[in-house]
Amino acid sequence: MKRLLWLLIALPLLLLLVVFSVNNRAAVALDLWPLRYEIALPLFLVVLGSLAVGVLLGLFLEWVFEGRNRSALRSERRRTAATERELSKLRQAEAERAARAPQGERPAEGPRPALPAPASPALPGNSNR
Repeated sequence: MKRLLWLLIALPLLLLLVVFSVNNRAAVALDLWPLRYEIALPLFLVVLGSLAVGVLLGLFLEWVFEGRNRSALRSERRRTAATERELSKLRQAEAERAARAPQGERPAEGPRPALPAPASPALPGNSNR
């Protein structure tokens, strides 16, 4: 399905590119300004070459600007992997501890922390004097 969709998009674009190239074969003088050279190239080559250079430059700049996000993603992946390794070790240690406990008895747990008493709001005073 993806290949069919790709063909439905790529073939008309390729046809458009060929028609554009055939219709714009006239020679254009390209002046390489700092140097004193001038090159005669077909117009379609100048236009499509400029388009290709622009696309490649845009892709490169996007890759550079997204470097910070890629770096953060790598860091998060490393942190997640370390956390999963630690969790695996803790689960294995808990399984070993449960296996060593006598059958029918609940494994001893550490003391539970006391919960603080809920704070009651101050009651309004009696104003019927």
